[in-house]
Amino acid sequence: MNAGWIVLGVGVVVAMVVLAASWLRRDHSFDLGTVSHQWIAEQRFGQGHDLQR
Repeated sequence: MNAGWIVLGVGVVVAMVVLAASWLRRDHSFDLGTVSHQWIAEQRFGQGHDLQR
């Protein structure tokens, strides 16, 4: 019976780690490619502060 509880506990811990890793990865990928509304407005109206262009 003790071996069954150990296997169950390890399975629960692994599932929690996988879910946490998936949640963290999704959170970071969501932030990639997003810009503020102010930046979009500045680019539309030519008020960007990028002097290299």
